[in-house]
Amino acid sequence: MDRIELKEKLDKLGISQTLYSLYGERDFNKTILEWGTKWRIYGIDERGGEHEKALFENENEACEYFYSMMYKFKSNMVEFDKRVYVEKPKEKRIFIVSSTGNTNIQKEDR
Repeated sequence: MDRIELKEKLDKLGISQTLYSLYGERDFNKTILEWGTKWRIYGIDERGGEHEKALFENENEACEYFYSMMYKFKSNMVEFDKRVYVEKPKEKRIFIVSSTGNTNIQKEDR
């Protein structure tokens, strides 16, 4: 897979382009794929600090890994609006309030 195919797959998956960069454009809170001496995947925090995620010798391996990261991200997140994703709750909570005012919380794993 190359970056063109990767972009097509990310579009089909519904991943917003605000969350990643495939050509090394540096922006905070994005996952970045970049070619230097090796294929590098990293993130930049709001203070400009780089956080290395992985290094690869070839484009195919880097793109496959990048896609799997984004797939996992998407499966663990729920779309809140077109640019913002929020984490899915890990459990469902049901609050039951009795007539006496006592609260009972029941949890269900999702």
